[in-house]
Amino acid sequence: MTVREDSPSFDTFCRKLETIRYKDGKRNGYPSRNHYFSEWIASNERQGIVYEVKGRKSDGYVPFTAVQKLKLSYMSSHPDLYPMLKGRAEDFRRIRENEQELNGKTVRYVPLSLLDKGKDVLGAIHDGDILAIVTKKQGLDTSHLGLAVWEQGRLHLLNASSIHKKVVLEPMTLSRYLRKHPSQLGVRVVRIAGL
Repeated sequence: MTVREDSPSFDTFCRKLETIRYKDGKRNGYPSRNHYFSEWIASNERQGIVYEVKGRKSDGYVPFTAVQKLKLSYMSSHPDLYPMLKGRAEDFRRIRENEQELNGKTVRYVPLSLLDKGKDVLGAIHDGDILAIVTKKQGLDTSHLGLAVWEQGRLHLLNASSIHKKVVLEPMTLSRYLRKHPSQLGVRVVRIAGL
């Protein structure tokens, strides 16, 4: 977004980062951050920055066959893990409200069982799409993010790896990567608008 500007600068970068990081692009304290990825998607869709890919019948096969009902509570259930909430009852209340605003909504995702398929099934996923890994961990919607990369007809994940301590293109397929983590169920797919 910054390099598309007429005069890209570090200040422009900071403003763009604030736009995507905070609810509807407006910083209003810690609770206004998009803490859950479902919040991030909704906020950035409203601003026209991204859209969630859900598959269409015109794409041929629609791989978004799994449904997750949002039950967000991780932050309000574990406030001790968030130093910015310590001693801030009003911020805690706003975090809980943010969770409740999304709870009960359903989202579609590509289940793990389909992620070992090729482009004939997963063609709705393009190189560079944001892949949000759906988790069954209580209180969360997603557990990790990365970018989609097709290599030799198979889907891989470009991500900031906690194991490798840097950004890497995972050598194993996305399907194999997810199978190493039993709490991971599949992926939601988000595309930057205009790409």
